[in-house]
Amino acid sequence: MPARWRSGLAAAILVGLCAGCGERQAGTGVPSPPATTTPAPEQPGAPGAPGNRDQNNRAPGSPIKIPAVTERGVSMTEVRPRIKQRFIGACGDGTVCVTLVERPGDPDPEITQCEFSHLNKPAGELVPRYSEVVIVTGLQPCDTPASPPTQAPPTEQPYTEEPQTDEPQTEEPAEEPAEPGEPEPDETE
Repeated sequence: MPARWRSGLAAAILVGLCAGCGERQAGTGVPSPPATTTPAPEQPGAPGAPGNRDQNNRAPGSPIKIPAVTERGVSMTEVRPRIKQRFIGACGDGTVCVTLVERPGDPDPEITQCEFSHLNKPAGELVPRYSEVVIVTGLQPCDTPASPPTQAPPTEQPYTEEPQTDEPQTEEPAEEPAEPGEPEPDETE
């Protein structure tokens, strides 16, 4: 057998023996526990990193995009929870990660202080977490315009047989009852 082959055969035997060595803990002669095939659980992280993409996780401190809110003129009572939910989605961690503040500022006479106008930042702008975002409402007072007065139904006047005038009324004397023993007058006469 040529020497080159002998050295190759020796190398192959050595590799085979070393492969068996990996199953024992170093220096103890005790076999190593079997390798697990369970993958490590996914951890949240920066966008693009492995993780549960349905939860839209963000790295701590990463900026967020201002969500679009287009409900101009809608009552703040209705739109406030929707704005909050949109920011929770934009933050990606289940919290509102900015400070939302309501301030009047829209001079449009059609928008009151009780109605949404716009956000002070445009949709899609990146803002740092924990920064202030202003929810702008109208400048007009919230008082709702008074409803037009309703006309009361006409009241019925009590029925009178005779018209009332300023002239004194003359009354005909009432008939006196007949005295006892006298026949009552017959009206047919």
